[in-house]
Amino acid sequence: MVQLAKHFGFGIAALLCLWALYVDISRSWPDGLTGLLFINIPLYMLPTIIAGYRVHPNTAAVAILNFLLGWTGLGWVAALAWSFAKPHRLSNFSRRGWN
Repeated sequence: MVQLAKHFGFGIAALLCLWALYVDISRSWPDGLTGLLFINIPLYMLPTIIAGYRVHPNTAAVAILNFLLGWTGLGWVAALAWSFAKPHRLSNFSRRGWN
C-alpha cells in the first residue's frame, strides 16, 4: 500500500508540473499547445512513465536521468533502456557473502 501511495504522489506531482507548464506557456503562445501538452511532453517523459508503471526500484533515478539528460537523445535512450531493465535480485548466498 505504501508503494501505491508513493507512486500516486509522484503522479500527482508530475501532473501539477505539467499543468503549471501549460498555464505558463498558454499565456505567451495561445495556439498550438495541444501538441506540446498531449504529445511531446508524455513522449519525452516516456521512460519515467514506464519505470513508474513497472514499479522499478530506481524510478526516481530514471526520472532524474530522463529530465536532465533526455534532451541529448542518448540520455533518453539510456533512461528508456534502464526503465525496461529487470532489477537484479541477489540470492540468499550472495546476500550473506557466500559467492
